[in-house]
Amino acid sequence: MSFHQNIGGFMPNFGWLFRLMSHQRGRNSVVECQLPKLDVVGSSPIARSIFYPMVPFFKIGFILLIWVLPGLLFAQLSTDSTLPFGQGDVIDLPATSAYLGDLPHPISLVTNDFQSDTMGAIQVPLVGWTDPLGQTSLGIHTAVPGVVFAGIPYPLASTSSLNILPFSGTAEIFNFPAAAWWGSRASNGAIELVAPTVQDKPIDSFSITGGQGIFSDDDQFKNTFLGMDFNYRHGNPQGLDQIDNFNFISRENWLKTDVFGLGSGFLGTHGSNGDDWYSTYMTFDLMSPNFQTIQLKPYFQTAQAGSQSIQEVGGVLNYIFNLAGLTESHLGIGFNSDSGSSTGLTSNNAFLQSTNLVDVLGDLNMDFAFRWDFSGVTNTTFSTLIGLQGKIDSFVLLGDYDKDVMPITLQDVQQSDLGFRFQPNDSWNATMKYVYEQLGTVAYNGAKVQLQTNNYDVLSLIRNLQFDFEEQALVDQNSSVFYDSGLTVKFGFTSVDQWWMTARCLSGESVFIESGLSLILDKELKVYGSVENIAGIGISVPDFDQPVGMIISGGLQYTFN
Repeated sequence: MSFHQNIGGFMPNFGWLFRLMSHQRGRNSVVECQLPKLDVVGSSPIARSIFYPMVPFFKIGFILLIWVLPGLLFAQLSTDSTLPFGQGDVIDLPATSAYLGDLPHPISLVTNDFQSDTMGAIQVPLVGWTDPLGQTSLGIHTAVPGVVFAGIPYPLASTSSLNILPFSGTAEIFNFPAAAWWGSRASNGAIELVAPTVQDKPIDSFSITGGQGIFSDDDQFKNTFLGMDFNYRHGNPQGLDQIDNFNFISRENWLKTDVFGLGSGFLGTHGSNGDDWYSTYMTFDLMSPNFQTIQLKPYFQTAQAGSQSIQEVGGVLNYIFNLAGLTESHLGIGFNSDSGSSTGLTSNNAFLQSTNLVDVLGDLNMDFAFRWDFSGVTNTTFSTLIGLQGKIDSFVLLGDYDKDVMPITLQDVQQSDLGFRFQPNDSWNATMKYVYEQLGTVAYNGAKVQLQTNNYDVLSLIRNLQFDFEEQALVDQNSSVFYDSGLTVKFGFTSVDQWWMTARCLSGESVFIESGLSLILDKELKVYGSVENIAGIGISVPDFDQPVGMIISGGLQYTFN
């Protein structure tokens, strides 16, 4: 686990990244950092675009946005008062590059977690996600989420990689239907794998972890050219043959100027029974001084899962127009051609996408996306995502609506919620939402409640106490209520120790609990240990290749600066 990861370290000079709230309901690996406000007003002079001959064609989506929302484009916000405790995370999302603060869509950011270092395991502590018993949950998570590498979806219907592949790099967890960004595979939510960012100061971090039936190591390296993370995992689960998995993820910054950028990325994973996923891409960015960008992203990937195998070649062409951070319009087209070696069949697919973002004085933010997916083997599908956020004194009003279709079955998926967050000061906040979810003809109604505290000191004994409680309740058409509760507590007694505990309980099931301690021995060395109480659960969670029962593990991390 890299405790020194700085996801805000690489900032493109045209203001491509925007800030979103990161829910702290995961583990101690959820990034919590104070970030500076992006200053994009006046940062680039208005000038004739180098894409001027193409402007009439490419600006269609932006003109429509101005026509629909003529009264919203006023001025760039001066402060970000909507984020809880004044904190946030920098996330590079597809089809987005504006500074928006806290959109109503819940997004969790997880870096290398020395506890949950399998992809499936990172979902377990999150309320509303996969059931610790491996059973389906109510609502949109009756099926597993889509898996994405730097905006490129995993090409197979099988998602066995969630459970068997080691976790490295950074994961962005989208707890809402995200098909408007990535297609129908993300209609139940998504987990995007992102390589570590490049940075000016080289850093190399190495960690090892050992426990009952498991050993793993992780190495992360970053400099001005390369950001990479390698994870190896060896397991000997109950009565089975030993398991050896690895995951390598990287990004390369070949060239970066004010008008041109060239980059690449690579993902290589290999799991049990020969399952694997290899994906690589190149990016070519052509940037204008008046907030316009054209990006071409070709890619190739191959995957194997059991008897399924596939090779895919594809590409995406994006045009982005950003009006001084006030609004941003994105138009994208993409294609891919799949060839399954096991079936010998070829499928050609394409999509057309528009994503638009509006920011008004920091008190009103809006995003809306539309996507059409075309295929030679299935019907055309349509997806949309709309979010709105407004601030009134200590209240932040939140609401969003998403409509997608499930892959293969083409069942409708809909989710909407409406609520508010109340934050009177930097010590605590409370969020309440009404939730509606629909899968095909089955509908669920319910609510979400979250209470967070921030950096309390108790009687000069406990330092930096952080408390995060979340409860979700959904009611099905038979009036049966399904509860899902989660709790995370973190604190320290000195400046070098941090204790943490995560618990989750679903209706009628055993409680999942894990707790741990990390100690900073010096600037470079950190040691940690944990206990997972899963004795009453009939499956190994969160590490699916570990024995069932109570698991004790520990490790250390050394960082070379």
